[in-house]
Amino acid sequence: MYINDNGTYIEKDLMVLLPSNRSFKYGDGFFESIRAMHYKPLLLELHYQRIQNAANALKMQLPSDFDLDYLEQNGSQLLLRNQTANARIRLMFYREGEGLYTPTSNKANFLMETIPLSNDCYEWNEQGLHIGIFTDIPKVGSSISSYKTNNCLPYIMAAIYKNENHWDDCLLLNQDQHIADAISSNVFAIKEQTVVVPPSSDGGVEGVMRQQILNLLKQKNYSIQERSIHQDELSSFDELFLTNAIKGIQWVEWCELKRYTNEVSRSIYEELLKSVLE
Repeated sequence: MYINDNGTYIEKDLMVLLPSNRSFKYGDGFFESIRAMHYKPLLLELHYQRIQNAANALKMQLPSDFDLDYLEQNGSQLLLRNQTANARIRLMFYREGEGLYTPTSNKANFLMETIPLSNDCYEWNEQGLHIGIFTDIPKVGSSISSYKTNNCLPYIMAAIYKNENHWDDCLLLNQDQHIADAISSNVFAIKEQTVVVPPSSDGGVEGVMRQQILNLLKQKNYSIQERSIHQDELSSFDELFLTNAIKGIQWVEWCELKRYTNEVSRSIYEELLKSVLE
């Protein structure tokens, strides 16, 4: 297996991580996860826009030739080189400068890898997820909270808590007990045909699939509310589903003692599938 290190292909086992790497030392960077199907990276325009936004927010300077075409070309070439037709492309950016908290340079380096996936497209989970709520580390909304930074400790601790309780996932809250997001997904709730999604200002990552689903819902004239969802309000919804760029949509059957249905969630999933296949 090969990785792409700033445009150079290196065998993964030969990659060397220097002690001066700012991502390793300080979590100084961000990453992007891109779904590939039949050697084609999906939703690249949305991913590229978020990469640009994250770099600007973190005051990182992307390579001058790193545009949408460059992203597509390098992603496709790595997929072909690794013979991973269906894969997760993980693209990590980190500040190249040394220094302590104050970097000596704001130029960004990148590292791209592919992780094979067993399925060739998004799959509907016939068995609904059983999830809980993680309250130990509240998310805090800020100018960088909507991006996937390289410091993921709140999600790691939530994932450990999930395993300890034998759940499929966990919801994370902010300091006001509003739903921020899940461990690696955004949250959508449905009540009487109205789709409710927490705003990114509540501390959750603003996922590419979240944006794609919102675009589809608007095209199909769904009633949409982007507003805060308090923890105590969860039991009032009819349906709950999670979204991310790799799995698409997964419906939730149980959140603690509340059981949900999936009629509207399933129809939204089918619209997503059609948009990808087209």
